[in-house]
Amino acid sequence: MKNKSASLLALVYCGLQLPAAAIDYGTWGSVATALDWGSIITINVTDNITASGGAGTLTNWGLDTMIWLNGYTISGGGGTDPVINNIDDGVISITSGGNVINTGTGYSIVNDGWNSVCNLSDVTLSSGLCQTKSSSKFNAGYVGNYQGVSIALAGPNYITAGEFGIEGERSTISFSGGLIDTGVFVSIAGPMNAMHISGGDVNLNGSGASSSIDLWESGSAISLSAAGNLILNDFQHDAADGAYNQSGGTLNLTHNSSILDLNPITTNGSGSGSTTVNIGTTASADTSSLTMETGCHVVTAAAGDTLTVNVGSPTSTGNSLNISGGTLDATAAVMLQAGNSLNLSAGTATLNGSGTGVDVWIGTVNLSGGTLTVNAVTSNGILNQTGGNLTLEGGSIMNLDGNSTLGGPLLVVGNSILTHEGSSTLAGKVTVNGDGIIGIKNGTELGTPAVFVADQVTLNGGTLMNMTNAISATGFASGWSPTLGSNVGIALGSSGGIFQVGYVSQTLTINGVISGTGSLTKTDISTLVLGGVNTYTGPTTVTAGTLSVINPNFCPTASLNIASGAVLNIPNSGVCKVSALILGGVTQPEGLYQASNTGGTITGQGVIQVGDAVVTSAYLTWAARFPGLTDAYPTHDPDGDGLTNHQEYAFGLDPSGRSSENPIRVPLDQATGTFSYSRLDPATTGLGYTVQTTSDLSTWSVNPATQTVTQTVSGVQTVQVTLSGPIPLTASQLFVRVAAQ
Repeated sequence: MKNKSASLLALVYCGLQLPAAAIDYGTWGSVATALDWGSIITINVTDNITASGGAGTLTNWGLDTMIWLNGYTISGGGGTDPVINNIDDGVISITSGGNVINTGTGYSIVNDGWNSVCNLSDVTLSSGLCQTKSSSKFNAGYVGNYQGVSIALAGPNYITAGEFGIEGERSTISFSGGLIDTGVFVSIAGPMNAMHISGGDVNLNGSGASSSIDLWESGSAISLSAAGNLILNDFQHDAADGAYNQSGGTLNLTHNSSILDLNPITTNGSGSGSTTVNIGTTASADTSSLTMETGCHVVTAAAGDTLTVNVGSPTSTGNSLNISGGTLDATAAVMLQAGNSLNLSAGTATLNGSGTGVDVWIGTVNLSGGTLTVNAVTSNGILNQTGGNLTLEGGSIMNLDGNSTLGGPLLVVGNSILTHEGSSTLAGKVTVNGDGIIGIKNGTELGTPAVFVADQVTLNGGTLMNMTNAISATGFASGWSPTLGSNVGIALGSSGGIFQVGYVSQTLTINGVISGTGSLTKTDISTLVLGGVNTYTGPTTVTAGTLSVINPNFCPTASLNIASGAVLNIPNSGVCKVSALILGGVTQPEGLYQASNTGGTITGQGVIQVGDAVVTSAYLTWAARFPGLTDAYPTHDPDGDGLTNHQEYAFGLDPSGRSSENPIRVPLDQATGTFSYSRLDPATTGLGYTVQTTSDLSTWSVNPATQTVTQTVSGVQTVQVTLSGPIPLTASQLFVRVAAQ
């Protein structure tokens, strides 16, 4: 029977070797039972206690009764019996290098009371540890506020329920195997205390807001390495002061779990760390979140280390990774599943993919601040950008869902591809560098600014293309014909821009001004239409398909290269003066090139000019009257009559043959001082005609002669000239000419 009248009775065993035959653990249980209700048994010497035959259980079965084993090795158990059984409100404390050796298959310690407490300091457990009541407690580094204690749990250790804590100072508990499964509260409360998990599972089952892992003091830490796993199930955790260090293993957040301020997660820097963070990856109606605030760093520390972050799963939605400060750099991959989100409002985040073409971003990214870098990621997700900076690099392929909105600066580099579906829009500016590609479907994806923005899109080695059904860095199947509005300006950087228009009969139309010093390259089989008054000064290259230029003066001062089979279409009349023209790989000489003399490479009404001669639209209209004129360049003489094309233009002659090699209609009459010549109407040419005379063919003087138009036929005038001065002409010789300028 229990002696409920016993109170505060202490039995002290000093240096006593208990004979196994005389007292076994059953007897110990009887002694402990007799000394319940506030009794204390203190064993504080280094002699060991061994049960008879290695079997038996030390039972603490009393309300508020304490058994304090100071430095002892307790050996017992046997079968499925525990070594120590702590019942009711009993307290068992094992300190100063104590060791619990389990010779059976049961647990080392059982906390089986509603308020049972087991305190460990400097203890080694060779086998399982179990708490069976949810209100019981398991404390490491607690008794007497011990400092610097170390507890190693290497076997199949179990904490099945209850409260778990590390207190005192500089205390450490290490898990290298087994399973820790607790259900109420985990506290690492003392300064410099730590929990290390290098093997097995630490499964912390909480109850939402009432459950948490708290690192109360600066220097407190949870460390996860090697094959260890920390599973937080319906837990909350605030590590504002302490640190969470992960150099391997897996952190799992499930069922409404949340973690605030991971500060930091790092690999061990050895180049071999493999770290995984799972946020709500199990199927559940509950949600989990990981929040990173200022000072929080989730990064890898050395080459060869990997960090994988999984947000949700195909069967788990509503989970989130929230970054409001600090740094995230997952060097393995960030898997963002559909229905889950990454929210970045400050700090920096790098999302790394495998580069294998497997979707790693099909959820929602909300970017309101900070800097987001997407590296080697394949995405078919949603991006809502209201601020911050976004960079695509490393061959990322991002096909944005139709509900996406890009409201901040976007940089696309490194062979990456950004395409838009449906009604997704970009309100901020976009820069495409290196081998980056941005694809559009209807034209509004790049924004609809109310006023002209010269650098709404900047291409500096990047590509703008019409979107297609297939997303690939090398080829595109069926596509669309988007149109960019006149307020969307495109700036070409020093590395130029590529405009790829794929699929048969598709058209990409750009009505805004293209400016900058870079080059413009048109690729693929369909048509690029330039509708703006462009000012870019770099060279233009058409490698395939058709480049159609509404404004003929589309490439001032630069070179133009049209590959074999490609076409330059200039639908409106006008002249584009270039420094060099290459057709089908052959550099063309000085001249005028158009539909009539390029074999279909140039179509439409426009003309490409190579050289510095002045060419006006009136001159081109005149030259077009002569189908046989294959070389209309003003300074050339294709008919060999001694008059250049421009001279024949000025005087209304035929440049395609020698039949009209002299504009003088009536020779000079000495008696009357008159002669007549032909000219194209000055109202058409804009030229002025002056009469000049000389007696030695060296010094010419302007003669204020009277010029009278006597006839006009098809724009060609016949003009009678009456020289000024004494008539008749009395000089021994006189030379007269008409200069057109």
